[in-house]
Amino acid sequence: MAMLDPLQHAHRIRNAVQRGAPASSNGLVMQSWARCLGQYQLDPSRPRQPPRLGHAELPDRQHRMAAVIDCARYEMTTLYQQLGDPDSAVVLTDTGGVILHLVTSQEFERVMQPLGLDVGTVWSEAEVGTNGMGTCAAEACPIVVQQSDHFFSAYASLTCSAVPIYDPAGEMTAVLDVTSRSKLAQQHLLVLLGMTARMIENRLIDLRFRQARANDGHLPPDTPPNVQRLLRRCLQKDPQLRLRHAGDARLELMDGDLAAVAPPRATAGRQWRPRCRVDRAGRLAR
Repeated sequence: MAMLDPLQHAHRIRNAVQRGAPASSNGLVMQSWARCLGQYQLDPSRPRQPPRLGHAELPDRQHRMAAVIDCARYEMTTLYQQLGDPDSAVVLTDTGGVILHLVTSQEFERVMQPLGLDVGTVWSEAEVGTNGMGTCAAEACPIVVQQSDHFFSAYASLTCSAVPIYDPAGEMTAVLDVTSRSKLAQQHLLVLLGMTARMIENRLIDLRFRQARANDGHLPPDTPPNVQRLLRRCLQKDPQLRLRHAGDARLELMDGDLAAVAPPRATAGRQWRPRCRVDRAGRLAR
């Protein structure tokens, strides 16, 4: 892609925001431009380098996010291998836009370092304008920022696709991004990123609740023995013993004594219904 003229690019953005003109087909990008001009008071004709955290601040940030980083490492490497594009990087940031982990080729890392695509740099909207990582964190939804969609022309050679990652409490905890030189639409990549994010979230759930055990005291007194056994299997710490899918749970129930799930004689007129559910990942649904 030819280098954009910074002044022309800046005029295009200002004109689009002031007139509401569809300079980008992406409504989220237009909203981001408006925030950059109004809320952050950024000037698109004067590009800014992403700031870098200090030597003490970055290790502290990585320590607080250690669980997310550990759960993401393998999935990020797998995604990078699936992409098969040496001119790309799989990036993990926190919700403040700080790059915590990066998977890429040595050559692409070397080329991108002058732009600030490196562990410890801050890619929030407030610092570097519209970009995949920062705008995803700001909007809390998947987004593609394609080349000239970037607020600053210095990043117009890049296409960034990003999705949020949520913790077990349902709060956004990180952003997963793929940055590349691709000129093509990235909707297929959003699907892959979404799948990878879900796998990271599942790892976070397993990490959070791996010490959990079924508490028989919280079950109804008439809970059949094989249902109690099923719940204990779902909450096993050992993955080899733990049930992982709804189909496994169905087989476990079928293999049990069917008479055990029948209502007690004293309550034969009432149909027994469990007061807890097991989701498809084999966890107690609250």
